[in-house]
Amino acid sequence: LDSLLQEKVKDGVEMTSGLFGSLIASLRKLVESLFYYKPKGEVLLPRCGEDVVEILNQARDNSSQVKVVGGTFPSSSASKEDIILNLQYMDKLLGLDVHQQTVIVEPGMSLSHLCGILETVNLSLDLAGPIPDLSVVDAVAIGLIGSSGSLAKNIISVEVVLPGRLSGRGPELNSWSWTTNPAQMSALVTGLGLVAVVIAVTFKCIPLYRVSEVSYLTSLREILESWSLVHRTSLSQHLIWYPFSELVILTHTSLLNRNVAVSQSFVNRRLSDCSSAIANGVRKINLFLFSSVPLLSSVLARIQFISLWSVAKNRSDHAHTPTSFSSCDTVRGATWLLPLPSLPPLLSSISNWSSAHPSVVSSPLHITTLRGEGAEKSPQHHGRPFLQPNLEEGGPSATVWYDWFLADSSPDPTEVAQFEQMFHSAGGVKCWSGDRIVSPLVLSATFLHYREWCQVKNEIDPDYLLASGYVQGSVWLPLPAKDRTKSNKSSNVKPKKGDLSQSTSRDISHQISRDMSMHSREFSLQSSRDISLAASRDISLAASRDISLQASRCVSPLSDLAAFRKQGSTIIRSEERRVGKECRSRWS
Repeated sequence: LDSLLQEKVKDGVEMTSGLFGSLIASLRKLVESLFYYKPKGEVLLPRCGEDVVEILNQARDNSSQVKVVGGTFPSSSASKEDIILNLQYMDKLLGLDVHQQTVIVEPGMSLSHLCGILETVNLSLDLAGPIPDLSVVDAVAIGLIGSSGSLAKNIISVEVVLPGRLSGRGPELNSWSWTTNPAQMSALVTGLGLVAVVIAVTFKCIPLYRVSEVSYLTSLREILESWSLVHRTSLSQHLIWYPFSELVILTHTSLLNRNVAVSQSFVNRRLSDCSSAIANGVRKINLFLFSSVPLLSSVLARIQFISLWSVAKNRSDHAHTPTSFSSCDTVRGATWLLPLPSLPPLLSSISNWSSAHPSVVSSPLHITTLRGEGAEKSPQHHGRPFLQPNLEEGGPSATVWYDWFLADSSPDPTEVAQFEQMFHSAGGVKCWSGDRIVSPLVLSATFLHYREWCQVKNEIDPDYLLASGYVQGSVWLPLPAKDRTKSNKSSNVKPKKGDLSQSTSRDISHQISRDMSMHSREFSLQSSRDISLAASRDISLAASRDISLQASRCVSPLSDLAAFRKQGSTIIRSEERRVGKECRSRWS
């Protein structure tokens, strides 16, 4: 098959052998993914918190890193050497208080299952709009965002397993909350699984309410002209737009009185599910088989758009729960958070860019408006997650989702950079998604509180026992070995449960003071070297200047040569004393 995919030309340039070879390569990739899939790395499946502690102890003794995931986040960043701690079997309901409106669940439970349980007692999470059906730990790790805001505002407290230190305490159980451990909670939520292992989460619920969806087809021009009125006519809006078509599926979501609510019939629900399955299947076929054939890819994208319109039409004018769950594969695409006023000019720019790059546009875009700021604080919060994407100016916002540049399609980096530059120019911030490549330099420039996150990470997991199974690249740079040794020696006392929050500010202060002392020593050495060089230059210049002046005044007979030399040495010694005094005063 490889011989059919490539041909050799005279000047050594490799080229594909046309449509037939591309179809064969895509078909082989599809068959391998469906029938010959092998999980990468060693996957461990704990059943309780004690299993997690034992696994971390063994990993620490073997000096191995562990990637903690929930089993629903699609990521291809794992390698054969990775140790993956999959929490999908820890999916039990631990507690439910209807009067206090709280629920405690294990990290492997899916959000759809959790919402289904809460619906039986007329409760719900404060989470709305179309969201992927992730597990609880995956949603917490990436900071899931819906049309009503982020999942973080629903969290009250967590039970975690701390990784411990190589030369100190081992992995241990602990409990964090926004009241007692605000810094740790801000680092854990949207922490990409790098801070601690979550084994239980306590959510704050709200009374269950129903919404009504009204969907219709309209044109992009009408939306751009009347956008200032469109986003104010309902609770939230959801747009589906294929750039090669002027048609847009616009869905308005509004609160609904339960007395006049009309539920969706069984047949209507089955039709919606069937249309949604067709849309997902067409997208996968388009991705695997026709990503290199723009004409056929465009045809399948239109079929996908029609299937999505069938889903919206069947859901229209019926009562629904506020949350609409979608496939977890949507996390593989890119989601951007951007100010709502910048959305119309951005859509115009995307339309023009798509006309110049038709081979890239392989599926519709999904646009969802957020209520309020989208990442606001809640009453139970005493902080905001450090790595949570949010807008600096606040105000109304929206999310734009697309999956045009997946790793399977081998995208052109220049096209990706050009396309993302339009979102950056519109003031957008990229949310966490699968296969995202990161580096500490990029993260420090993107997130204002990245430094605080690194400080908490260094305090809890200085030996880098926990790695991230959600992104590629380095999220955090560990301390050098000598600084890590000093940090371990200074923490010989084993902290009690709950003492971590009290010692955080003190440890951070010590870290900052160590950094300041280190910088001061470096500055002192550099300053002394500069002062010494400056002193030597001043001495030589002053001495040569005075010697030249005296030489010009003196007569040059041989009888006066000894007196001239004696006078020159006297001038040099006086200049040395003068410059030495200046150096000492400058040093003091």
